[in-house]
Amino acid sequence: MKTILFVDDELQILKSLKRLFMDSEHIIFCASSGKEALDFLRGTSVDLVVSDMRMPGMDGFELLSKIKIEYPKTYRMILSGNLEEKLILEAIHKGVAKIYLTKPWKNDELVNVINQFFETEKLLSDENFLTVFNNISELPVIKANYQKIIEMTGQDADLADVAAAIEMDQSISSKILHIANSAYYGIKTGSVKQAVIYLGLNNTRSLVISSFFFDTWTNPEFSNSYARRLSEHAYLTNKIVQMIYQKHLHKAIPQEAEAAGLLHSIGLMFMFNQFSNRLITLLKKCDHQKKNLIEMEREEFFISHDQAGAFLLQWWEIPFQIVEAALYCYTPDNENIIHPELVCAVHIAQKYACDHLQMDSLVEFNTNAFLKLGINQASFEESFRQFAGK
Repeated sequence: MKTILFVDDELQILKSLKRLFMDSEHIIFCASSGKEALDFLRGTSVDLVVSDMRMPGMDGFELLSKIKIEYPKTYRMILSGNLEEKLILEAIHKGVAKIYLTKPWKNDELVNVINQFFETEKLLSDENFLTVFNNISELPVIKANYQKIIEMTGQDADLADVAAAIEMDQSISSKILHIANSAYYGIKTGSVKQAVIYLGLNNTRSLVISSFFFDTWTNPEFSNSYARRLSEHAYLTNKIVQMIYQKHLHKAIPQEAEAAGLLHSIGLMFMFNQFSNRLITLLKKCDHQKKNLIEMEREEFFISHDQAGAFLLQWWEIPFQIVEAALYCYTPDNENIIHPELVCAVHIAQKYACDHLQMDSLVEFNTNAFLKLGINQASFEESFRQFAGK
């Protein structure tokens, strides 16, 4: 049983929401303003706050920002109109809210999303899982230089200013230039500014985020060549996800999900850092016995790298769509998935990236991902051959 607080200045909407959840197992509370919501929270513990964005006085962004600081264990969700899209995306990027749904909502969809969200959070709060993380002395924090660039790219800063900030850090500069000049991006330049202009703010932001994660875990016991392979696989996966959206779904990938391909396997980097020799032995055993790596990880470590990655991305307040893609990218049929389109795209992309790079697939490929996306597999494979041959 969970407690949910709905916040909206329209009383009729609050009445509708209360009726909708009347027969659910959740306890529902309502508040008609940001101030009323904060007053209520001072005396009552709540699992989830679902707020409108546009309200008189204190708007939803300010309210959820305050809740994030004062009640960090309370989950935050947005239920608002399409007109607030820019404010909603800012809230998602800054970790003010986990998920957003737009008005008018579909009753079944709203109930299902909230239930699925709680189920995913329950999975990431598994006792064995948390014990592993509690025994780790220190989880890495995003460094100030990376954080500054991430914030600039998320605020539509001038490209020249972003390039100048990147140039101040040799490690980030070299990474951006290396990626921009790779076969998958195709630009040939030694100029960070030119690379940023070519890549654009959104791609640059995604690449800076992934660069931090991959640079954070450089374990001397962990083969540098394998680290490079994982990194290359992540970059290629992300490009394939973008290709799926552009060529087969005929739309842009959601802005808040652009780094999903880059970060879907971050848990594997983490596991190598923590359990390097044991994991390498497990990989060899997995390949020899033709077993599922995820299952073998859970038997050996009580957690698997998909769970570890999702937990870390959530801890770093990366948008929930990316958290979900990391957690379910090997199981696109899971009934708790809120954003199946993205998860299926990442599932397909990571498999074909493995094939192209001649890496062993870690888990069995699920062709239902094509059916869920409404994509013909043969048609995709033809476009992938063209893409990979560039």
